[in-house]
Amino acid sequence: MNPLNVIDSYGNIGGVARKVAVISYSYPLPFGRGQKLLSGASNAVTNVIGGWQFSGITSFQGGQPFSAAYSASYTGTPTSGRPNAVVGTPLYPANKTLAQWFNPAAFSVPANGTYGNSGYNGLWGPGLQTWDMSLSKTIKIHERVSLQLRADAFNTFNHPNFGNPNATITSPASVGTITSQNGESRTVEFAGKIIF
Repeated sequence: MNPLNVIDSYGNIGGVARKVAVISYSYPLPFGRGQKLLSGASNAVTNVIGGWQFSGITSFQGGQPFSAAYSASYTGTPTSGRPNAVVGTPLYPANKTLAQWFNPAAFSVPANGTYGNSGYNGLWGPGLQTWDMSLSKTIKIHERVSLQLRADAFNTFNHPNFGNPNATITSPASVGTITSQNGESRTVEFAGKIIF
């Protein structure tokens, strides 16, 4: 921010979460002849209920870093950027909500013509979680030809993931509030694929 003090922009890299856990799983469903459930089923029934596989990828990650900001109408340099940090004021409220994710009172607009002293990307937005799941079955049609049927669900439980809050302290009506989502709502796809 300050060309005479490059260290003032040392901080967390935008778009990079501190903690990420990704779990992938695959489980053949035990239905049909020779399986744990419905083992006495006929061949016709086994052809319908057997051979299905459940799989998925679930991910959890911490929030994305961001900086508080300000915008001023006075003449001088700078008129926008990172504000001053108010010493001794907590960065976050006791209970973070979408209506107040961080404490705007922890920052103030710097004096005309000066740079703010708050850290670069020193605040963290809400975390994310996604559940993508699939149910598939491969049916052998011929010696070299198979048909794969599948249903894929992205964000299976339609869990809301939210973006970073509005961070401009000179916009008192919206500062600290989260008004955007990060990611998509639940999407379901059905597909058939011939493998040869």
